[in-house]
Amino acid sequence: MFKINPIYPKYKNFEPPVNRWTKSLLYDYCKVFQIPAQLDDSSDICEFKLRDEILLTAIQKGQPTDKFPNDYGDQNDFKQLLFVNWKYFSNNKHKKLFITCRLPVVFLNFIKPLNKIIEKYKLYDRVHWVGTNPLELNYQPYCKFKILHLNPWTNIVAEGSFRARTSDLVSNIQQSPLNDTNCHFVSLCARKKFNRSLGTFLLCERGLHEKGMYSFIGSATEAKFEKEELLDRLIELTDRDIPFDKFFNFATTHNNALDFDEQFLYKHGTNNGNHILHGHTSTLLNKNGLINLIHESTTGNKEIYITEKIMHCFLIGRPFLLLGNPKTLKYLTEVWGFKTFDFLFDESYDKEVDEISRVQKVIQQLEIFCNKSFNYQKQIIQKHQHILDHNHAVASTFSHKEAFLKLLGNINV
Repeated sequence: MFKINPIYPKYKNFEPPVNRWTKSLLYDYCKVFQIPAQLDDSSDICEFKLRDEILLTAIQKGQPTDKFPNDYGDQNDFKQLLFVNWKYFSNNKHKKLFITCRLPVVFLNFIKPLNKIIEKYKLYDRVHWVGTNPLELNYQPYCKFKILHLNPWTNIVAEGSFRARTSDLVSNIQQSPLNDTNCHFVSLCARKKFNRSLGTFLLCERGLHEKGMYSFIGSATEAKFEKEELLDRLIELTDRDIPFDKFFNFATTHNNALDFDEQFLYKHGTNNGNHILHGHTSTLLNKNGLINLIHESTTGNKEIYITEKIMHCFLIGRPFLLLGNPKTLKYLTEVWGFKTFDFLFDESYDKEVDEISRVQKVIQQLEIFCNKSFNYQKQIIQKHQHILDHNHAVASTFSHKEAFLKLLGNINV
């Protein structure tokens, strides 16, 4: 039995509005993978879970935030570490603390403050960081705490499974035959972000939307945040020959939903979790294209964040172009053993660290792909079916339970 003692901030007359998870990520994921576990205040294994995007999400969706404490902050705020009773750990030398986070955080925000705390309270070898960003491991020489890694795909599978109340989100997903396709590409955006807006604008500006299917959905509140970021990046955009006025108008006013289900899922902010990997909406839409243009959740240079969007393409058997973090394709091939699609694209865009330039390079590759006929590109992909089969096999046979058990083994040690 794996026992966890959750340590968490206690606010008077306030409980965070999202409560599908408990105060312990480790406990929730144990439930997903059917590993015996319990919450136990006497356990020597203590966990402090960093905040989720609760406050930021509420602001972006225009939900009331007046009940949030003034010092609530967000998941990137190192001050939340002050809620831990560090003197307690100093006095109880058999206790170990594991800091967890469901989503990528700005890890550099935490290194210096956490190092100072460990030095002050002499907590060497007893504080551990459990993250899902593989690039965090590069900072181990500069940390006085141990970095443990949970691979990002296992994290997203566990998260999606917990939402959907199921332990099997992957094994039943079959490849979709190329005969199901009817257009060059599919591009799905259910939330507006800068890189997604720019990519969708550029593909529409070049008339590529006529060769594919695309969605671009956002709320009025998101449009407000979009305006602020676009204005902040005006010079950066114009220096790269992006027609700013045209882009600004598109990003803040344009919406396009492919079907009722997609619009419904966004408007209501819920989908019972099933669309994370095998929901009907994303599956039915994605299989229409010969390829997918993936708009990943983050695009920064300090993390590699892999979500259901990438793995969904591997599972249904579709090549893709990726608007995400640089060096993600390299990570997928070298660490996971997937094969990418250099038989279709110049994938040097994966090395581009400048966000705007990377988006431009990806859309350029999409344009080159769409300039060839549908049947021609379909035949090229069919000749490389063995690559799609390989990727499906890697994705569908990987044991996420074993990956999580390995993490628990490191924690128990």
